[in-house]
Amino acid sequence: MISSTANAHGNAAYKAGELAQALQHYSDAISASRGDTDLSVQAKYLSNRCHVYNQLKEYDNAVVDATAALKLQPTHAKALVRRGLAHASLEHVVAAPIHATRDRCDRNA
Repeated sequence: MISSTANAHGNAAYKAGELAQALQHYSDAISASRGDTDLSVQAKYLSNRCHVYNQLKEYDNAVVDATAALKLQPTHAKALVRRGLAHASLEHVVAAPIHATRDRCDRNA
């Protein structure tokens, strides 16, 4: 099966609420796209599977897929957002930006 066909089947399964099937189709798309010279294609499939992992509350897997997608295509906005959602669901907190914002607010007071 070619990757675009597997991805289309994944999209249809996702829209039908069949998340386990969507996950399998996206995995098939990822496998079929290995070696593709257009890295954005594989990044899209990884991001799609990440989205399903988020829906299934498999947040660790979602982070792994989103991170892999961002390594292939650093500007992939959906992968970035989906990884952020997974991190938030895992309650991973990055303190440095919070402190930087707080310091700036304190100085302006």
